[in-house]
Amino acid sequence: MLISGGSTGRLVEPESSRGTGAVFPLRGASFSCLPIPFMSEDGFTLLELMAVILIMALVSGLALATFSTTGSSLERQASSLATVIRTLDDISAARRETMELKFDFKERTVSWKGPDGKDNTREFDMLTGAEAPSLGLVTEGQLTVMFDPSYTTESMLVHFESDGERMSVKYNPLGRRTKLLGPERKDG
Repeated sequence: MLISGGSTGRLVEPESSRGTGAVFPLRGASFSCLPIPFMSEDGFTLLELMAVILIMALVSGLALATFSTTGSSLERQASSLATVIRTLDDISAARRETMELKFDFKERTVSWKGPDGKDNTREFDMLTGAEAPSLGLVTEGQLTVMFDPSYTTESMLVHFESDGERMSVKYNPLGRRTKLLGPERKDG
């Protein structure tokens, strides 16, 4: 359909298959110059394009993170423990409570009480030891690390080993930072 201008305006139906055209008069002059948004020749603004690109990047990033299987199981275990340590440290600082992280090197498990108050235990089959300045390297028995909001927690390294590779999680309480070190080949 085409809209022709003029003071009264007319709606013109293109010729149909019968070869006759139909003309429909419009009532009121306000309809004589109707804007047709889908016929605009302006295109998209830079802001609209940037918003679409940002949304596509976020969606693809989430999809890659969700479905990605990159990284060895050694890296996944170390990364998982680093997340637990960061979470407990953050909760300790925010709530001003002491939080505990318990290592059992015989069972190769780590236990903690989550923010919801529930006890959590996770098996880390590549866990080999933890070291702190006051204790040295602990590879047997149990070790409890206290996350204290007053910054009296010691720094520590937690070690993982698999297939001749070693990876560590380094915790620094002064900067409240957790860092993954490695993987590196174990000398041997």
